[in-house]
Amino acid sequence: MPCEARQHTARFSVVEVPKPAASTPAQQRLQQALDLRCDPQLRERMMERAINGPAR
Repeated sequence: MPCEARQHTARFSVVEVPKPAASTPAQQRLQQALDLRCDPQLRERMMERAINGPAR
């Protein structure tokens, strides 16, 4: 049974998260360049290099 003498009120605040700024054309090109989904062979080579290390 809760103790009535020690009741507490929960306090919290709501914070709005700002919307991300629109990407500039340069940011869009960089995102496209870093997107590995468009080239599965490149993705595989990068995964292999990350696991096995660089070719000697």
